[in-house]
Amino acid sequence: MNKPEAVGTSPGAGPLSRLMALLRDMSALFQNRIELASLELAETRSVLLKAMLIAALGLLTAWFALAFWSGLLVYFAWPVIGWKILLILAAVFTVACFMALRWALAMLQRLEWLPVTRAELRKDMDVLVK
Repeated sequence: MNKPEAVGTSPGAGPLSRLMALLRDMSALFQNRIELASLELAETRSVLLKAMLIAALGLLTAWFALAFWSGLLVYFAWPVIGWKILLILAAVFTVACFMALRWALAMLQRLEWLPVTRAELRKDMDVLVK
């Protein structure tokens, strides 16, 4: 008759098998987090594509409006101040361009990327560190 083995002394319960189980669980957790990040990125991508399309259309119409208003301003101001109106418009548009660039960079720095994934990764790190 075979004697039943004590719990914890079976060949499957050794340190190597526990290490393999831990690695398997960590691999599954890592895969889960990658899937979560990819879902978040897919949602973010669709929102960004829509926003970029609307922004491109808005920029195109704003470009035409700006060109026509500038042409009208030059037409009316040329008899009064001459070539200086071109210098004034160039300076105004250059300052506006730099202000828009600074605003866009500030907005990108405030943007938090993948908030749900990062929160889950922080939770995982807290569990693993303890």
